[in-house]
Amino acid sequence: EGGGGGYNKSPGGGSGGSGGSGVVIVRYPYLTATRDTSTTYSSSAGSAKLVTSSSDTGEFTQSVNVGDTNTYNLVTYAYTDGSAITSSDVELYYNGSTISTTYTSVGSGWYKLTGTLTGANASRVYGVQVKANKTVYVDNISLNSYASSGTLTSSIFDTEFTGGAAWGTLTYS
Repeated sequence: EGGGGGYNKSPGGGSGGSGGSGVVIVRYPYLTATRDTSTTYSSSAGSAKLVTSSSDTGEFTQSVNVGDTNTYNLVTYAYTDGSAITSSDVELYYNGSTISTTYTSVGSGWYKLTGTLTGANASRVYGVQVKANKTVYVDNISLNSYASSGTLTSSIFDTEFTGGAAWGTLTYS
């Protein structure tokens, strides 16, 4: 515990560690987290295998201070046994509560979990809550602040696209 991060092994699930970017805080004794290199999303280097006890949920989180109250997107990819993932398996988690989570199949049993939240100029925990008696693999957890659509302006000089008329509105995800 302390400085370099690690797991919080105090009963009752206190905040543990010193927080800050790069510190993963796992609430114990309800969740066991291990690195898994065989079940990964998009051939990443490894996923987090999260296993909960039969009696309670468990959170896999990181403490971050985003420094403002902008809207943020919390995104991760999750896998169980190849079947559909729902809120009965795992939900996105922010500041002590689950947040509204959208589940989108991305193939091979993996699901993209997305949610939005309002940031804070204070340290908050972000991550996932795994439901009781579940094994869930999570990969590529991200927290970002960007619009869901916008106008693309190119600096390419091409008279065919003068004024940007051909670009229109760009929507990205």
